[in-house]
Amino acid sequence: MRDAVREQYDAFPDPSPSLVPIGSSQLDRMDDGLHFGWSWHRYRYAYRRSDALRILDAGCGTGLTTLTLARLNPGSTVIGLDASAPSLDLAKQRLAVARDLDVSFLQHDLETPMPGGLGPFDFIVCRRVLGQVDDPGVILKHLSRGLDHRGLILATFPARGGR
Repeated sequence: MRDAVREQYDAFPDPSPSLVPIGSSQLDRMDDGLHFGWSWHRYRYAYRRSDALRILDAGCGTGLTTLTLARLNPGSTVIGLDASAPSLDLAKQRLAVARDLDVSFLQHDLETPMPGGLGPFDFIVCRRVLGQVDDPGVILKHLSRGLDHRGLILATFPARGGR
């Protein structure tokens, strides 16, 4: 991850608790707000599925998507990875007020291979990351190595102008 990007997220974790306060209502609107929700519901893969899935939120930030993935997929194991320690601190605070979710957060730079033993994952979400790195292909290569042979990756590809 570029130093400038890391410094930005370390100084201003996104979303900040001032925008989405940490507390019992922090996930109230996330079901409607996750843009991938409708597509996964349509394809009936990882949205409100009753199977116990292994899900990775790559570039989890302050954990809202990670916690929502866990809430939408009861019984699943969800791991959030992010390079920003301050963002992960907030994610862990959010997890502390959430109930009955099998979620863990780990610090990791996605431009390096994932630590052994994390995969395989049934579903990998990578949002708002690929537009902030020099070579998105490297990240996708690392993520694909952690994917189950039947799994899916949902990744957003922001336009160059959005970088």
